[in-house]
Amino acid sequence: MAPSHALLLVLTSLSAAALACGRPASEQPDIPEAAVFDQTLQRDLESYFTKADSGPIHVAFELVSDQPIISGIAYPKYCVWVEVRSGERLVRVGAARVTAINKSFKVTDFLPAETINNDPQSVARVFPAELVGDLTKRAHGASQTPKRGV
Repeated sequence: MAPSHALLLVLTSLSAAALACGRPASEQPDIPEAAVFDQTLQRDLESYFTKADSGPIHVAFELVSDQPIISGIAYPKYCVWVEVRSGERLVRVGAARVTAINKSFKVTDFLPAETINNDPQSVARVFPAELVGDLTKRAHGASQTPKRGV
């Protein structure tokens, strides 16, 4: 391949990446439409946490930031504060990082509030710096989940 063709190919790739980075969140093809966003996130969170707990569960969630975290050409990510209940019993509470892929969500990380309280640096290893203070505050105010067997 001629050097000028290789340069053209690189510049074209970089232009496409720059356009993807500059695309508003509302135009991201992987993010579910606003009308079904919450229902899709609810379904996918419940699917994830059902695998970790036996029996029926319900997940309550709150987006920590309304805007996704978009860096480069990676999939958009969201930070979600979740409470997982089995009946009235709280079984998990903490921060989840979810990735929007093909109009659905995949949980890539979950940090229980207890972990955040015991190891505050764990938040910075998973979430952007601008969310660390908020997540740490939420963890300090979170209800404690019972220990297994108690």
